[in-house]
Amino acid sequence: MRTDDRQIHQRLLGDRAPSIVTAIVMGDTSFNPSEFPLLPPIPYWKRPHERERVRHWHREARRKRRHEYLVDKCCVKCGAGSIAFLEIHHRDPNQKVDHRHIWHWTKARREEELAKCEVLCDVCHNAMRWWSNLLQTGWTGIRVT
Repeated sequence: MRTDDRQIHQRLLGDRAPSIVTAIVMGDTSFNPSEFPLLPPIPYWKRPHERERVRHWHREARRKRRHEYLVDKCCVKCGAGSIAFLEIHHRDPNQKVDHRHIWHWTKARREEELAKCEVLCDVCHNAMRWWSNLLQTGWTGIRVT
């Protein structure tokens, strides 16, 4: 039993938990398991070591899918090809279904959404977003003083 599990069971059973652990470890023959309730299974989200393992798996899966998609791509505006700086840009924001967690979607759903996108480097992507925001707010380029 891991230390974290022991602490959780200590909270669940109170004063009886140390005697259970001691009896099991020391091989106490007077230990009667029927006196104690069965320890409930602890869900993974309550175990810190499991939570981190699951988070790590999700990060690696997301990184792997993103890398597989961008490995042979480059920026459509300037031609930059470093995967670390490439981003996905929706050509028409009105057709966007969702943009969050795209790398965790099923392959069919992800490919359908990526068909509406183009690959840009972060510099071109930020410039494009900056100009589109200026045009949407009605900026005309004329400065009134």
